[in-house]
Amino acid sequence: MSGFGLVRPPALASATLGRDEAFRLDPERQKETWATARVVVLDTEGRAPIVPPGPPRARRAGEVGRPGAAAPEAEATAARLVTRAGADLAGAPPDDAVLLGETDGTVYWAARVDHPREAGPAGEAGDEAARWLSLAMIGGDLGPLDAALLTTAIALLTWHDRARFCARDGSPTRMAKAGWSRVCAAARHEEFPRTDPAIICLVHDGADQVLLARQATWPAGRLSVLAGFVEAGESLEACVAREIAEEVGVDVSDVRYLGSQAWPFPRSLMLAFHAVADPEVPLWPAEGEIAEARWVHRREVREALGRGDWRRTTDDEPPPLLLPGGSSIARTMIESWAAVPPAGLLPRRIIVDDLTGPEVAAFLREHIDEMRAVTPPHSKHALDLPGLRVPEVTFWTMLEGDTIVATGALKALDAEHAEVKSMRTHPARKRQGIATLMLEHLLAEARRMGFRRLSLETGSFAFFAPARALYARHGFEARGPFGDYQEDPNSVYLTRTI
Repeated sequence: MSGFGLVRPPALASATLGRDEAFRLDPERQKETWATARVVVLDTEGRAPIVPPGPPRARRAGEVGRPGAAAPEAEATAARLVTRAGADLAGAPPDDAVLLGETDGTVYWAARVDHPREAGPAGEAGDEAARWLSLAMIGGDLGPLDAALLTTAIALLTWHDRARFCARDGSPTRMAKAGWSRVCAAARHEEFPRTDPAIICLVHDGADQVLLARQATWPAGRLSVLAGFVEAGESLEACVAREIAEEVGVDVSDVRYLGSQAWPFPRSLMLAFHAVADPEVPLWPAEGEIAEARWVHRREVREALGRGDWRRTTDDEPPPLLLPGGSSIARTMIESWAAVPPAGLLPRRIIVDDLTGPEVAAFLREHIDEMRAVTPPHSKHALDLPGLRVPEVTFWTMLEGDTIVATGALKALDAEHAEVKSMRTHPARKRQGIATLMLEHLLAEARRMGFRRLSLETGSFAFFAPARALYARHGFEARGPFGDYQEDPNSVYLTRTI
């Protein structure tokens, strides 16, 4: 194993805002849209009003639970960024507010507000359940748009806080272009928001071990991949090689790019790579910077991922492996590497399946049986073989060797709208990124086939919570029934544009 890709977009890189430069230069339009605009508010410590995820709620009276359940089922809720109406803050855009962008017809701004250090209920933000929370703490639990809004707001407002004087002549600067530049008073020099490139690299042995390290300021047991800033005149690949050598004393090869994520603490762009190193070479952690570094087997990483974030044993026991939280691209990199089959397994491939083989028939029969066990008969919408063998359905199978590990299908509803069907991962391969790979394949195929909208139906029970979380990470939102579906408390109907 020398290559792999990210199994999902990083938490702070899964949505984009409409960044319209003409809008930034149009104060009249900014004033016209202010009354209906939404404002992301940050306190002086960079926290925003957020409704935290959960705790899981019990089903309300009248809700249908899973057949045979001994107790009411619990459903976790996603974190939600609370924005304010522009008109509630001021009659026009304040001088120190910044224009974030426009998405789906809504204009978004950001502004600082005063708030005491003791962050209690953020009811003044319009929601009594909100708390003042940081992006680093909660970013992995936010939806794509909320994460993009908060990331951009923090990056812009932090830059303004630190750029009040001109770097050329030291004169005061003022905000311009709705917050996207600053102009100095002496010579009208214009400066733009700074972004510092940094590499972050997952070093592995080409097989089943990954190199993880702990900064000196981190608690025992907390390990992550290695990172560092790009120096002047340095390429990204050269930076990877230099930083790994400086921090742990090993040389790397086969440096490959994975993806990127904004990290506004205060103004970094994390550029993710993976590279190969020899685990037999002694490690030399940089004194004062790296407290420990060690090679970790894929099995131990998967066990740590299964425990969840920041789970600790008692003080009398050795600390388990603690991995980065969901806000960081480091978490996505580690999850992606952990999802690769152990060395020696055959590579995966995804094929268009004609649904004639006995293996796929058995795989789908297990899917139907599983849905019958958790869903009332009137709410079961999984298609059987005859329902899939129709012209409007295209069916794909993911194979490892000759073994089916996942399936997925697209059903054309009209020329621009398709439905995701038959998404299933082999029970033994769950939590390994298989479903993400299949869903991303379906999204790519839907675009190639000319569809502009993709919808799906899934269950509302706790059994389907991982599936709903997967779809939410990929931009699907609840929009109500579509096609021939009817309102059903046992179903959730999700849609996204592509």
